[in-house]
Amino acid sequence: MKKLTILLFLLFIILQSKSQDVLHLTDCYDLATNNYPLIQQKDLLKKYEENRLSQLEKKFLPTVNLILQASYQSDVTELSIDEATASMMGMQVPDISKDQYRANLNIQQLIWDGGVSREQKKVERLDTELKEQNLKAELYKIKDQVNQLFFNNMLLEKQLRILALGKENLLNNIKTLKEVVKQGMALSSDVNVLEAEVISIDQQLTELSHNRIAVLQMLSEYIGKEINTNQKFDYDEITLMPDNIEIKRPEIKGFELSRLKLEANMAQIEASKSPMISGSGQLGYGRPALNMLSNDFDPFYKVGINLSWNLWDWGKKNSDKSLLNINSEIIKTRQESFEHNIRIKNKQSTSNVRKLEEFLKQDTKIIELRTNIRATAESQLKKGSLTSADYLTELNKETQSKLNFEYHKIQLALAKLNLKYNLGQL
Repeated sequence: MKKLTILLFLLFIILQSKSQDVLHLTDCYDLATNNYPLIQQKDLLKKYEENRLSQLEKKFLPTVNLILQASYQSDVTELSIDEATASMMGMQVPDISKDQYRANLNIQQLIWDGGVSREQKKVERLDTELKEQNLKAELYKIKDQVNQLFFNNMLLEKQLRILALGKENLLNNIKTLKEVVKQGMALSSDVNVLEAEVISIDQQLTELSHNRIAVLQMLSEYIGKEINTNQKFDYDEITLMPDNIEIKRPEIKGFELSRLKLEANMAQIEASKSPMISGSGQLGYGRPALNMLSNDFDPFYKVGINLSWNLWDWGKKNSDKSLLNINSEIIKTRQESFEHNIRIKNKQSTSNVRKLEEFLKQDTKIIELRTNIRATAESQLKKGSLTSADYLTELNKETQSKLNFEYHKIQLALAKLNLKYNLGQL
């Protein structure tokens, strides 16, 4: 019982390690997204928004300025009365100094800005949301790149197997043909033709091998993980929802957020037409103070409330609103163009899916026929009425028909993914 437990445990470890050796398409999505440099913008955008909102909040905090002033002026205020008359009236004519000194502590407090700050906050939040949505659109495009590389690799692998099978078939024929040449029943040039074809296949194999290595290197760069040519790949079954043709691409929400941001800018312009109310205060010490006829250093203060209202801006705000309306129309046409192009791509992708589905049905029939032919050849081989080379030819044709089926199946999966990608369903 103990040995059985250990055996089962080892079997589990082996199966687990094998499952980890397979690179799934969804894993590539996650790895590529997390490895993309732009992903770092997510946190930076939030920090930027927080700082901007904090700046807007500080508009309603009082501002305090300290002003120190020393000056000398050519003339000062004087009373046009002589000292004798002033003495009779019980007055003393002040002697105002031409050098003056003042220290002011000025305080300004915004009380009401007509709602401009409130609308600015909306603009900032929408701007951050729009940037985040644009980032999602960029990250979504990575899935398309991963799809192309992932399935191109699988297609190249199938092509390599098909070509290798064709080469094997040719080598068997060359071997048989050389025996026939020895018997004087064929020319050596016939062998040369087949050998030249083998070299041509070797060239194709070399090209495909290097293409596959390049594809794997690009995929490695995307996902941030080294991939070798022995890596196994897999993907889940891809199902389409024929009734669901709604476009859910992240770009669509980006267009919507762009329009909402323009509306918030419009509201901000409207709010700027309202009056602004602020309070002010001043604490000071100087000579002279508020009493210009005193030549003594005195403290002083002033408090007040201010109203500022721009009653006429020569149509600038209306011009700004007109520009925003034009931008809104531009965004509308861009969205219409985007959706138009998506619908065109969908028609092409849908046609490609149907074509490949038909190919697979035909492949199934071809496999059935090739299997029957191979079975007949196998029976003839056992009876001695068929050479082994001819049998191998039929066997290779059966195998190639099965490989063609797998090849078209991969193409169909990629075509379905292209359709789902266009619709924003990935």
